[in-house]
Amino acid sequence: MSRRLKLQFVSPRTLLGGMSVVDETSRLTGQYQDPNYLPFYYHMGRVFHPSRVFCFGLDLGLHLSCLLKGCPEPKSAVCLQPPSDSFYSPRLAVLNIKTVAGRKFPLVVHTGSIQDPSISASLSSGVDAVIVTREMSSDPLMEALDFCWKGLSPEGFLALDHLSHRGSEQVFLDFCKSKGAEWSFFKTRYKMGIAIK
Repeated sequence: MSRRLKLQFVSPRTLLGGMSVVDETSRLTGQYQDPNYLPFYYHMGRVFHPSRVFCFGLDLGLHLSCLLKGCPEPKSAVCLQPPSDSFYSPRLAVLNIKTVAGRKFPLVVHTGSIQDPSISASLSSGVDAVIVTREMSSDPLMEALDFCWKGLSPEGFLALDHLSHRGSEQVFLDFCKSKGAEWSFFKTRYKMGIAIK
């Protein structure tokens, strides 16, 4: 994956070309143009080939859309958008995801917290991949990782973004050690960690 990032096989402009955003000027920001940020999700799809994905942090659906673009045959996705002042409507996110995966792609979107029984029910059959795109403080992060790990199938992977956020890397390391999981770090825009179950 690090090699793919260095070679920059696909540009952010290519990945995000057909996606909807709130403000078109946001496409000019570093976050949207950084070849080591959203393209990393595409490369995860190309390397791991997940078919069932859980996305913790929906926002505009760009992270999940990039991951699905890299997957040869995605089958379904469940998304959770925790309460946030900056979250708009899930309509743009759903539009972006369905633009990539197709109108009939099985997509379940929840807005709420991980304590909602409907979210646990959506993950009861297990997923191959979990992507956590939310920046969180230590205690909520550990709670989110524990919750996501329970729904992850054996040999599945959990990807955690924003490890550069204060304390997140240590929480991720402690979590991986407690679960006996293999992990790797990647130099992306906000630093990424991947753990294999």
